[in-house]
Formats: sequence, C-alpha cells, structure tokens
Amino acid sequence: MRDAFGSCKFTYCGRTLMNEKERIEQTCRYALEIALKKGAGQARVSAVRDVSDSLGVRNDSLENIRFAVESSLMIQLFTKGRY
Repeated sequence: MRDAFGSCKFTYCGRTLMNEKERIEQTCRYALEIALKKGAGQARVSAVRDVSDSLGVRNDSLENIRFAVESSLMIQLFTKGRY
C-alpha cells in the first residue's frame, strides 16, 4: 500500500503461503490506517517473516534438525516534524 501519507513494505525470507502473505498484508494495512487516524503525519510499516530449516550431521550420522519461524512488525511514525 502506498499513498501520499504512508507506505507499507513486505519482506519475505523462506517459504510463505499465499494466505499468510495476505494476512500479513492486511495487518500492515490496518497498522498503517490506525497510525494515520491517531494523528501521525506519515507512517511506515514493515513486516518480516523468516523461516529456516537446518540439520546437523556428525560422522555420517544425523545429529539434529531445527525449524524456526520469526515474524516482526515495525511501525515508524512521523509526527510533529520528527520520526
């Protein structure tokens, strides 16, 4: 979403299902809308979702398997001439 008063940016690392992407986009739009309604002159919303898989092998033997998901939502407000 982009207009004269705000922007919304999405960053995806790893695998993201389409319905998850739509949910994250909807959350960003909502956060942007509320920030502007509450008086921010401008707002920037960034969402990041990182998915990682890893495995460890030692001496031809599987040692560990790890799966991690990290999500964050950042909101920057510009109001009264300052971020």
